[in-house]
Amino acid sequence: MLGPGGEELGELCTPAKRARWRPRWEIRPAGGDALTGRGGTVTSWAVFVLLSPLWLVLNLFWAVGGSGDSAWSLPVRTAWRHGPGRPASLKYHGLSARYVLRTGSLDARLAYAQAVVHQARGSS
Repeated sequence: MLGPGGEELGELCTPAKRARWRPRWEIRPAGGDALTGRGGTVTSWAVFVLLSPLWLVLNLFWAVGGSGDSAWSLPVRTAWRHGPGRPASLKYHGLSARYVLRTGSLDARLAYAQAVVHQARGSS
């Protein structure tokens, strides 16, 4: 990805099409360490597993009630980090569908481009 002056900002890598459960997104800033984000953080998957019986019951009530809407979805929260245990430079919150950027750790133009690509690919 190039900036307005032709300088290289970095590279965005999208997950492989066969990646279904935890697709891997990468941001490779020019002259910096790569950030990796996987669809569904460990915390979001743990909450999903703990609450799945409740979601199942709610979905059954909605199916019987005829609303036709389903609340069932896999975790999509994504956090792009420089490595395990490091704070996330960019986070996507799946329930609110918003992105949070830690300024100073990632170029905002690169983060914005990643958000656009992430939404275009289905945020998963």
